[in-house]
Amino acid sequence: MMRIWMMRMGMWTMLWMGMVGAQGAAAKTQLAEVTEPQHAEVTETAGAEVTGTESAQVMDTAGVELKQLFTAMPDSLCPLLTQVNRADFIDFIESKMKAEVSNRLGGKSQMTELAPTYLRIRLTESTDWQMKLLPTAQGDTLICVVTTVELPTADSHIEFYTTSWRPLPASVYLSKRPETRDFVASADSLKDAYGRPLSALSRADMHLVRWTLAPDNNDLTALLTTPDYMETEQAEKLRPHLKGALRYRWSGTAFLPEGE
Repeated sequence: MMRIWMMRMGMWTMLWMGMVGAQGAAAKTQLAEVTEPQHAEVTETAGAEVTGTESAQVMDTAGVELKQLFTAMPDSLCPLLTQVNRADFIDFIESKMKAEVSNRLGGKSQMTELAPTYLRIRLTESTDWQMKLLPTAQGDTLICVVTTVELPTADSHIEFYTTSWRPLPASVYLSKRPETRDFVASADSLKDAYGRPLSALSRADMHLVRWTLAPDNNDLTALLTTPDYMETEQAEKLRPHLKGALRYRWSGTAFLPEGE
């Protein structure tokens, strides 16, 4: 278990520090509710350093196109791909060709999906990258990026940006992240027939989640992948008690658990 934990941390360190240059870990502060004024405040803060016509471009994005934003994405956010790589992806897939390019590490990366507000890329054999445009209640647009590393257990990292690729606090737009217990069907299923705590859950000491953006709507789903790294016997005890994927709906200001 310790070996897997070290491998996971090593992969994420390599990914964020060397391969895609992430902007730091997601903020841990959990907000009980996200309101329109909060969104306006953070987007205003994100655009504070942009002046003149650039400031207008940050906020007036109702007609923005995903393909343009993806091609214009700073290399620092995904150093594995050059701007030429990104443009080639678009050209290949629109020409009904296999959208595969040679990345900066000499390996192959492939765009597997392209929709008006969504795209998906297999960066490496173990790294999946998704991008989604989200309309806000203020009439502007946010960019959501989900990067998933499989080592071999999948674990995802979520980031949010303005359309000028300035980072926004993920804790505002996804404040109610699920805990392991949220994936369990009911409180009763946490105990055995004698009322004792389910030992398998206590062995789930790592919280691993695969996040997936929907290509044709603004939903986000979370799937607990912790059982995939657990010992087979313990995983089989836990799996029957799990709900499956949890769905989050985009409200125009934040991703909220379905039903809220």
